[in-house]
Amino acid sequence: MEKHVLDNQIKSLPKNPGVYIFKDKNGVVLYIGKAVNLKARVNSYLKPDPLRPQIDLMMNQAVKVDYVLVNSDLEALIAETNLIKKFKPKYNIRMRDDKNYLFIKITKEDFARIILSRKVLNDKATYFGPYTNSLDVRNTLNLLQKLYPFRTCKESPLKKRLKPCLMYHIKRCSGPCIDQIVKEDYKQVILKVKSFLEGKGVGALVGEFKAEMKKAAENQDFERASLYRDRYFAIEKMLEKQFVVSTKIIDLDVLGYAKENNLVGIAILKIRDGKLAGKEHFNMEIPSAGENDEDILSAFISQYYEDTSFYPKEILLPFSLQKGKELIEELLFKLSKKKINIKEPKIGRQKEIIKLANLNAKEYLSKELETFTYKSAKAEKSLKELSSILGVENIFRIECFDISNIQGTSAVGSMVVFEGGEPKKDEYRKFKIKKAQTPNDYLMMEEVLRRRLMALTLGHEKFIKTPDLILVDGGKGQLSVLKKVADELNLNINMVGLAKKHEDLYIYDLEDNFLKVTLPKNSQAMFLLQNIRDEAHRFAVSYHRLVRSKKVVRSVLDEIPGIGPKTKKALLDHFGSLDNIRKANSEDMEKIIGKDKAKILMENL
Repeated sequence: MEKHVLDNQIKSLPKNPGVYIFKDKNGVVLYIGKAVNLKARVNSYLKPDPLRPQIDLMMNQAVKVDYVLVNSDLEALIAETNLIKKFKPKYNIRMRDDKNYLFIKITKEDFARIILSRKVLNDKATYFGPYTNSLDVRNTLNLLQKLYPFRTCKESPLKKRLKPCLMYHIKRCSGPCIDQIVKEDYKQVILKVKSFLEGKGVGALVGEFKAEMKKAAENQDFERASLYRDRYFAIEKMLEKQFVVSTKIIDLDVLGYAKENNLVGIAILKIRDGKLAGKEHFNMEIPSAGENDEDILSAFISQYYEDTSFYPKEILLPFSLQKGKELIEELLFKLSKKKINIKEPKIGRQKEIIKLANLNAKEYLSKELETFTYKSAKAEKSLKELSSILGVENIFRIECFDISNIQGTSAVGSMVVFEGGEPKKDEYRKFKIKKAQTPNDYLMMEEVLRRRLMALTLGHEKFIKTPDLILVDGGKGQLSVLKKVADELNLNINMVGLAKKHEDLYIYDLEDNFLKVTLPKNSQAMFLLQNIRDEAHRFAVSYHRLVRSKKVVRSVLDEIPGIGPKTKKALLDHFGSLDNIRKANSEDMEKIIGKDKAKILMENL
């Protein structure tokens, strides 16, 4: 019946350009694609494709196809790229672990902050990256603070202070909060930072700092001379690590490519002013080893450059893009507002640089494969053993629940998700206990499980996936709570309890009787369940501490006369914690809650 509905949906698709989205019975996105003619393209999926067996697997699960109409091929590519990043479909080619990539963010304000970020937000800030080596990024920021002291405090917008912070005293901040630098001069500092991150004119800094050092020494301003001496040596040290790859003053990104099995490694060599200024490595997830190399590289280019803020003059590729090259160049023009040439050099120095990039990609991939293969084999063995023990086929998604409280106060629950033996952190969920505010873990667990499973039955967007197994932290009692809730909601879900004391498993047999299962100490299935249980506990405790700390702050403030709910909220929003409120000076306090209330607060704290 569902396949019949899908066939009818496909036959009724329009012939316009657009993006199509295949979904399974739970509404989970399986695959996203673009097409000049939606009807013709999607209709081709009804025919078996021996070259792409993963498509047949996807179609066996698909029960619905949605679509978004666009005006052009370029709009379709942009929409496809953004949707793939948002939904991370199982059967699409996509960059792996993008949440672990780092960006250097320059905020959009009069006295800009320069901070690290793991997300690119639509907040008008300037982002540099993505970077894959966190140590290199932090070293870069450390160097930049030595060269161009900028503020790192969290205040936004910046507030004036009477006394400078430690960063000013150690010459890592130019002191805009105490009027030691005017707005226009600070903007010049930020412009220099941007230029540095773009790789422009770094070599010229050596001459600049050397001249300033000499000038300060002649004027017997030895403190200033030592400052520029340190900056000079820092730049010299960095330039020692660079080597010339071109006599032309040109900015290039050189892409290296390596593929083995279902994993692709891509290296980007960043050539700035003719020198190798840095390199980054990325993984690409591919549904099957038979995926086309050109499609994989095109997917990477569109996904990587959609997030970056610096665009080189040219991009060198390890092989030509026979199809889609013009569309990729059109996308790059739209993103960068300038013409970017894509080349596939066949001879000469640029071909040698491509070989170097490919070598980097191959070396990176070999290391990733060791980790990837080991993790995959370990996870596969764990899940296979667990399936055998529980008599459940194809365990893939496991959800685990835990409760954290102190005598029933500040009670919270956690839900962690593992898929294929790996944590799925973007699907973790927190629950603040609303009803069961007594020291009764069973009632609290019942509330959390009921809310989660009720959301499943109602098709709630954040709880739409059905778990293959639910694990509860506890023995017979907690497992019986789960069974009660599942039965009341008429849900047939595999479940298991893991008791801490002897690490025994509790399950239900076919007659709904408790059955204790003792696993050997070296059991991979037990290691997996313990790992999931411990992660649920960690997640619950961290959330409980956050809730409890806010409650403690409020309770302390409640005892102070004249401090009402609005004042408490203003203090918490600005300072974040009781310690920060206590450390604040009277001037900062007055700006937030006024002179009279600040005086009362300072006297009572």
